[in-house]
Amino acid sequence: MTPQTHTETPECEEELSGPAEQNAPGKPSLWLRLRWFGERYMLAHLSAYPVGVISAMAAIPLALMVRGEEVKQATASGAHSELLQQVAQDLQLDALAAAQMEIVMEFVLACALATLIVPHLTALPWAWAASTRRGAEPRDPKLAQRLKWFIGSMLALAALWVILGAIGWIWLMTL
Repeated sequence: MTPQTHTETPECEEELSGPAEQNAPGKPSLWLRLRWFGERYMLAHLSAYPVGVISAMAAIPLALMVRGEEVKQATASGAHSELLQQVAQDLQLDALAAAQMEIVMEFVLACALATLIVPHLTALPWAWAASTRRGAEPRDPKLAQRLKWFIGSMLALAALWVILGAIGWIWLMTL
């Protein structure tokens, strides 16, 4: 028999639901359902950051592959973004280098944002399965299946960016 945590015991459900919200036995309170959803979604949110950082680092040489001609043809107009203007000033870049940096950073930002959306979307079925289960049963097969799907999607996404990043950085270093 495995020990149960405080979130898996029926006593906890009764304490959280309060006397006015007493539900039928085995049916968790609304608060507990929201908590189960929130716990999983927050975990997914936090686990998205490492993959987002990997994608941002991998996207730098890919930006030069995809937008290389645009970078070469940039004019000395400087960066248009106020944030990138400040970065260019701090790094003492001239106007041409600032414009080129902005072209690369736009691509990197788009890749990172697209990558960060995926974990949030793939976590929804897992969090929803947790919030709609009947009780505090820790071995719900639907919940386990959706957790495996979420972990698999995160690993696949990270592997994709590692491979693309390795290809891109090898290409850049051998120019």
